[in-house]
Amino acid sequence: MEEGHCKCWAWKLIVIGILVLAWNWYITGTGSFFGKDWPTFIGVLLMVKGAIKLVMPTCCCEAKPAAKKKK
Repeated sequence: MEEGHCKCWAWKLIVIGILVLAWNWYITGTGSFFGKDWPTFIGVLLMVKGAIKLVMPTCCCEAKPAAKKKK
């Protein structure tokens, strides 16, 4: 697969994480992003995973060579 494919998914994960945090902030209405609840935890995890994928030197979803069949 292309190198841009992983970078695209990294940015998507970061944006989804930000949207989850914004949704949690909107629903709770506290004005604070970092409460102790599940949506905050999941949003931060998505952002961290996206950041890790963004800085990885190689693509994690490269096509693996097909296994040779034994005769």
